[in-house]
Amino acid sequence: MPPESLPNPPENAPWCLRGRTPLADRYRFSRIAKTIVAGPAPGTPAILLDGFERLLWWLFQSSAGAETRTRVVRTIRAQPRNAQQIADELGMDYSTIIHHLRVLTANHLVEGVGDRYGRVYFLSSNLESRWPALESIVARGPKGRGGA
Repeated sequence: MPPESLPNPPENAPWCLRGRTPLADRYRFSRIAKTIVAGPAPGTPAILLDGFERLLWWLFQSSAGAETRTRVVRTIRAQPRNAQQIADELGMDYSTIIHHLRVLTANHLVEGVGDRYGRVYFLSSNLESRWPALESIVARGPKGRGGA
């Protein structure tokens, strides 16, 4: 059956499948949403990452602020706090914490509730449900960030 004759995906389908030809998008999604990452040492098995895990890998392993972001989300998970409380807890500058909170919020990993300075940050339901994947990615880091 050619792709043009297939019905459109339902409204509850993933965002990447809505409003397009289903077969083409399923193929494209499967190609871009999964990647293989080699194991931490030669001879160890590789792991297959989905799109969300790729985002976690990028934010918590591959980028310059990965270690700080790891410390920030662990602090928030222990207890929701505002930016100043996080900065005090981690012994870091307030502006540094604000920068990382903006990155985490823009990527829908952290949610802020409240106004400006009193805004309290919580882990998003996406990150909370995938916490074991985050811990696994952090633990596999080349710099041994798992102990942060």
